[in-house]
Amino acid sequence: AFEAFRRLGSTVGLTPDAILRAGADAVREAIKPAGLQDSKSTAIVEAARIAVEKYGGGMRRLLELGEEAVRRELTAVSGIGYKTVDVLLASFGYPVLPVDTHVRRVARRLGLSKSSSYLGIRRDLEQVFRPEVRFEAHLLLIKLGREVCKAREPRCADCPLKDLCAYYRAQPRGA
Repeated sequence: AFEAFRRLGSTVGLTPDAILRAGADAVREAIKPAGLQDSKSTAIVEAARIAVEKYGGGMRRLLELGEEAVRRELTAVSGIGYKTVDVLLASFGYPVLPVDTHVRRVARRLGLSKSSSYLGIRRDLEQVFRPEVRFEAHLLLIKLGREVCKAREPRCADCPLKDLCAYYRAQPRGA
């Protein structure tokens, strides 16, 4: 995803105007490393169109409407879900905690959330983490999920949070 974002910035540009000028084909080619480029490019171009037509070309005006308004506006675009909007909000300083597959797994194993829904897990984690540390918590939970709390063969013995972990406590010793 980072490579796709970098390529989008260097070949197309990151402003809504630049995205609309370049068009869907250029966006599709730029974001190819992330996969699902057909649906993602359509969503990116549509979000850029909304930013230009409704908000004068900048995301700032949209973002100034507040967290819930941004969520309503952007999740109405086919292909843009809660996680994408939350990453955008977090990147602009909103105190949200985006939930990806790693964050979901770690949160559930640690016992921080019993929910299986995106919104439920985000709500639970936002009750655990203070607003000013939520994005950092998001990044650290991803790192823990990728490196230690793996989907298959988690390395519980190496986990710095094992003493707090419901999943670890439920495992036969030696896990």
